[in-house]
Order: sequence, then structure tokens, then C-alpha cells
Amino acid sequence: MLLQVALENEGVLKSPPPDVLFDKFDDSSLNFNLRVWTTCYIQKPGVLKSQINYAIHKKFKENNIEIPFPQRDLHLKTGFPLSLKSDVNTPHG
Repeated sequence: MLLQVALENEGVLKSPPPDVLFDKFDDSSLNFNLRVWTTCYIQKPGVLKSQINYAIHKKFKENNIEIPFPQRDLHLKTGFPLSLKSDVNTPHG
């Protein structure tokens, strides 16, 4: 899918072709590097990267691929509520 997204972008050169490297296993993900070549976006590579990222996100949604986000367990302890102490020497009145 990553290669398909790259090849569908008009700013990506067909030769040399884009490629994908499997970078590493991470805690909650598999990390890939999509490498592309361009002559259109030499001065603004961030624009091409953004276009490709949006297209990847869309392609993943169309294919029901979800990006895993770290999950956290929250443990709440029950007990007496916190209260503010009042100063006994403060006049009330």
C-alpha cells in the first residue's frame, strides 16, 4: 500500500522507483521508511511528505488499518475525599 500511494503521487518519480524499508519493531508498531525521489519538490520536500502522509492515512482507513496508540491503564484508589484545612486561629465572622 505504501508503494501504491507513492506511485499515485504525481510528484514522485517512477525511475528510480520508490521503495520501502522495514526499519524496526517498536513497542506498539512496525516501523517502515518509504523512500521516494522527486524533481518537483526539491525546494519544498515537506509539501510532498504531507501529501504522501495524507494519502497513506486515507489508504489505511479504506483498508481498515488502524495506527496503534500506546494504551495506559489508570488505577484509581478509593478513600476519603481531600479537604482543605481551615486555620483554627482565623476569626469567623
